[in-house]
Amino acid sequence: MGYSAGAAGTLFHANYKINTPEKGFNMKFHIQGADYATVMPKAVSLSEYIRNVMPADASIFYATVTNDDNRRDSRFLRGALGPGLVAAVVGPPAVPSVYDMPQTAMLVRLENTEGDAVTRKINPIPDSVISDALAGGAITDVTGTPGSVAAAGSGGDWYANFNLLMKAICYYTVFVKSGHAPGGAFQYAPWLNAYYLRPGIKKGGRVFSS
Repeated sequence: MGYSAGAAGTLFHANYKINTPEKGFNMKFHIQGADYATVMPKAVSLSEYIRNVMPADASIFYATVTNDDNRRDSRFLRGALGPGLVAAVVGPPAVPSVYDMPQTAMLVRLENTEGDAVTRKINPIPDSVISDALAGGAITDVTGTPGSVAAAGSGGDWYANFNLLMKAICYYTVFVKSGHAPGGAFQYAPWLNAYYLRPGIKKGGRVFSS
């Protein structure tokens, strides 16, 4: 099949800044599209899937779409902002573990149609996901590039919503081959598969100033 040739000016980056009570995190994805009008709704939609796996004490507080050009112009994404939509678990606290902290991430392997792969850390996630030890077997793999993706939050439980997030990443974003000049032509490929691997730790940084 081969990589697709992307015309200059049609590569964009969706950037999300996420705050938790203890740490701040950046999340970035590549989106291919003709212009901002095409790309911005995709970036806002993707944020909804992200928020549906985030705890309520975390939030996307700043988000932009940046054109990969020499000027690095960008657009603010007001519609992408908001708190996580997973309510705190009511009841006795779970047994603490090293993973019960905002740095806890879900390691996801993404494979594109040309055989390349990357591993991404996706966080923050609710403590209960790690504490109940279900994550390893309850997240369904994504096999095959999705032709569509169900509405954010419609999965019925956290694990199904995380599967929807993986599908949304495969549906809305692309793999970009390294080596292109900013603002120039580039090569890209759709995502084909996504697999949850295991929990891990994402370093993060200071909480962002608002």
